[in-house]
Amino acid sequence: MFLYIRIALYAFFGWLAGAGVGSIDPTGQVFSIEIDRLAEWLVSGLGIVGTFAASRVAKRMGGRT
Repeated sequence: MFLYIRIALYAFFGWLAGAGVGSIDPTGQVFSIEIDRLAEWLVSGLGIVGTFAASRVAKRMGGRT
């Protein structure tokens, strides 16, 4: 399970880097992150994690509501 999570995180952060969320100045000494763009992805990620956690809780309860 953790292997799948790690692979997904590698893919996610690779994509995030390619999406232009962070940038390096021309001298190569300063790395900056655009908080507004990053916030959109963090909220989406939290939604995915929350959905996964809720499904795990529901599975443990045996589908009882």
